[in-house]
Amino acid sequence: MPLSKANVQAPKVLIIGAGATGQVYGRALLRAGAQVQFLVREKYLASLRAQAVRGFVIYDFSGFSRRRPPRLHRELGFSFIGDVTEAAATEWDYVFLCVSSPAIREAELTACLARLVRGKTKLVSIQAGLEDEEFLLEVIGRDRLISLSVSFMSFEVPLPHDPQTAGLSSGWGVFVPPFPPALLEGDSPGALRDLLIRGGISTRIVLKMRKQIALPDLILNFLVEALREQGWSIRKLTRDPSALRRLSESLQWALKKEGAQISVSPRGLGWLMRPMNLRVLIWLIQKRLPFDLEKMLERHFTKVQAQTQLKMQRYLAN
Repeated sequence: MPLSKANVQAPKVLIIGAGATGQVYGRALLRAGAQVQFLVREKYLASLRAQAVRGFVIYDFSGFSRRRPPRLHRELGFSFIGDVTEAAATEWDYVFLCVSSPAIREAELTACLARLVRGKTKLVSIQAGLEDEEFLLEVIGRDRLISLSVSFMSFEVPLPHDPQTAGLSSGWGVFVPPFPPALLEGDSPGALRDLLIRGGISTRIVLKMRKQIALPDLILNFLVEALREQGWSIRKLTRDPSALRRLSESLQWALKKEGAQISVSPRGLGWLMRPMNLRVLIWLIQKRLPFDLEKMLERHFTKVQAQTQLKMQRYLAN
């Protein structure tokens, strides 16, 4: 429910990164009544502003029905800044950092954050890895950092060779599962939680967020690497006993190594990591989602391959 009282000042939010994830958050924050702008690289500014006139296309795939078409939203409220000096002229309530883990470490972005995150401004990071958090803390300090887990899938549509998205206009798709909610951790996150909830993103505040998201993150990264080896074919992966066995052994090995970092006992997960159970689980997820999972994973994780490789290196190094 948007802010309605005239005496309540709308929060000012700057989103760094205008990809699928940034636009989903942008739409939710606008719905909640926030003033939202995007900071993007100068080379993308003209095309994004031209597209903003036509409206950004976002398809909502939430729900588990392949029979019902996704709901179309055309967002006309996005505005864009291409200059850090212009962005720094405003004191923002929140700066959302919607970029990949490798991008966080770029010197240009680090200098940008130092100029933007000051005074009462909070930095909201969707990269919840330990190394990312430690790096950001060095740049802005603990009292200005809020970590936010991404509770939805967002991807470019139409997906190639996918009958569920064929015929859709070019834009972004978003799928919000009924659970779990987005998780927030950091200094005084209550107002942000309320803002996200008003925008339609179920959110709760937790302690030790990394322990709660470590397990799904670990499983996803190892699954993505297994699919990459099989040419992004779920059919090949689930019908190849040796590939499933390698995935099962890799997951069980990683769970033992990461046991202290996850909120569930690795022993209790052993049955789920068995090859046959993995096969059934992967098949069920693919069958129930209202879009082609393997095409979505291929498109998204090919784009962020460097980030996945960084995470895999950390698992192997620990």
